[in-house]
Amino acid sequence: MATILKVSLIQHRILRRRWSILNFFVILGLLRLTNFNFYLSQLVGLEVEINNTGGGAFNFINYLGFGAFLTVLISKVHTFKALWKSAWPMLLLISIYLINAILAPYVNPMWVLYQVIFILIAIGMHFFAFKSGDSFEIKFIRGTRPFFWVGILFIILMTFIILSQVSLGNYFTEFNDSFVQSLDDYGIMKQRYGYFLGFLLSYSIFILRSGIVKWLVIGIILFAGVGIRSLLIGVLGAGMIFSLRSLRTFVPFLASIALGFYFLFGDYFSLLIYDTRFYSFLNAADIIQKFPFGVGLGGYPIYTEIFSRQLFGSFYNVEAILDYVPAAPESDLVHLFGSLGLLLGTLHVWVIGRLIWYSYSLQERMNSWHKCIIFYFCYMTFFGISEDSIFSINYWIFFGISSGILTYLLFEKQKDLQNISIPSYEC
Repeated sequence: MATILKVSLIQHRILRRRWSILNFFVILGLLRLTNFNFYLSQLVGLEVEINNTGGGAFNFINYLGFGAFLTVLISKVHTFKALWKSAWPMLLLISIYLINAILAPYVNPMWVLYQVIFILIAIGMHFFAFKSGDSFEIKFIRGTRPFFWVGILFIILMTFIILSQVSLGNYFTEFNDSFVQSLDDYGIMKQRYGYFLGFLLSYSIFILRSGIVKWLVIGIILFAGVGIRSLLIGVLGAGMIFSLRSLRTFVPFLASIALGFYFLFGDYFSLLIYDTRFYSFLNAADIIQKFPFGVGLGGYPIYTEIFSRQLFGSFYNVEAILDYVPAAPESDLVHLFGSLGLLLGTLHVWVIGRLIWYSYSLQERMNSWHKCIIFYFCYMTFFGISEDSIFSINYWIFFGISSGILTYLLFEKQKDLQNISIPSYEC
């Protein structure tokens, strides 16, 4: 009896450590999306301007993430040996990046290095999520709950700051301009803010229990992001994946989409065409025609700068609205296909689509923390249709955790199917 109890305590401690590591990386990925990132960077002595949109603050999170990953890997490498086969999709992605680095014309070696590191972190998260299975759900909830409520207070404060500088009417109709003008000095980018709101929304839907509190918090989150068009795409995409399996949920979901199109088409969907994204998709088509392996990771702004005059001349003939070609891809799809080309880009999208498919097909086996993480991963993926951040550490942390969860659930499903006995019939 004492031996059994001792083994049980050891297993409990191992699982507790795994959850601590997973929670650490979840919060680390979310920090990348808020301006807390800038203040943390300053605390360690980095010279960072709060309204700087890149550089030292983002690199600080990258370095911290990779350092933590190496520490974990060194101490846990023996526990990962049996799981390498389950990480083949991510190993395929590493191969894609390395092949692309050899064949693409404007590839940035640092981008390739960072992306390989992010995939390695994703593999580590995959292993920890797989090994933890569905045990200790409460550890995830307890570990992230303080960060969640700090996040809610944070977005309430940001909303008050915006409303103190613009009218309520402008908050709805001129959200992009009012957001940038109000919060740029605080180091908050609308794109990252939308990703952060998505996690808070997913947590509210699947983790919060009290009905009144849940709907109040959901209302606060949606109000805080009412003008972020990509947030609407992310919610609709993830909502579709999580509602298709049941008429009881799918019919109300279809009704909400219809209402969204009816009331918001003029303010949201038409603007997806008549802005910088219009150029981005044309730019991606131009890249694919010229370079079968794309321009390489980090090569998109270089390519745009080199061919800016030529691109503007061709885009102007198709009713271009701006007088310049933006250097940012403005879409993860543009970034993927523009960087990797048609073939490797398609393989990359297939790996992500594979996870989306399992997110749909394994829902009956998910508990609340599974759903929270995987809904958020789907949200990030659909959000990325009109924003570009797929080559960032935050996306790959949640990619790895989602992959580990889904691999575990698929493994359990296969075990259950193998244990089903086939009845024999005697004549």
